[in-house]
Amino acid sequence: MLVKFESEGAAPFEMLSESSSLLVKLMGQSNSNEGSISGAAIPAALASLEAGLARLASETQDSTESDSESDDDDEDEVPPVGLRLRAVPLIEMLHHAASNDSYVMWRQA
Repeated sequence: MLVKFESEGAAPFEMLSESSSLLVKLMGQSNSNEGSISGAAIPAALASLEAGLARLASETQDSTESDSESDDDDEDEVPPVGLRLRAVPLIEMLHHAASNDSYVMWRQA
């Protein structure tokens, strides 16, 4: 399932629900399939999202370092796209909405 993110004056984008659900939760929002934020809630959601992404990155890095010691044969393996990279369009949309006193909304596509 896809989730579409939209904001006034910003390009909409779609994301798989697995990733979008986690990002919405990291923003401090409860309903991952449909919702919106605006006004003073946007900077708080952005700060919460960035803090959550940083926390997940440090947890992932710790587990990756311990796994990489035993997996020297996987040099040709392409690493998966991380959640931080998947979050970039949402982070940019939140910044845009905050600077333009707008909104960010999401719903099933």
